[in-house]
Amino acid sequence: MTALPAPILAKLAQELTAIRAETASLEGLVSVGAASLGPAGTVEAQKLDHILQSLDGLTTLLTGLSQGTPFERAVAELPLAQMADRLGDAPANKPDGFAHRTTMLVDPELF
Repeated sequence: MTALPAPILAKLAQELTAIRAETASLEGLVSVGAASLGPAGTVEAQKLDHILQSLDGLTTLLTGLSQGTPFERAVAELPLAQMADRLGDAPANKPDGFAHRTTMLVDPELF
């Protein structure tokens, strides 16, 4: 497997930052819709927060990698434990080693 050059990793981090900003702009709309659905809507709205946290985590990971942080350390420093566990399953020579894992939104880590 060929490692991506640092400038590409940095550019990917920038792209994720832009995607996060666009996604965050939906918070007001989601909140209004969630409020109309009661408690069940609130639970569903928390998924947006989980998406935003995941984008933050991926951005942090890519930024660290672009700055030369070793993969294992960059993953270990992720703020989302579930993401660190999933990515930590990926051996360096087999990047699809964690592809069988799925994201569970049962208990998202909220700010």
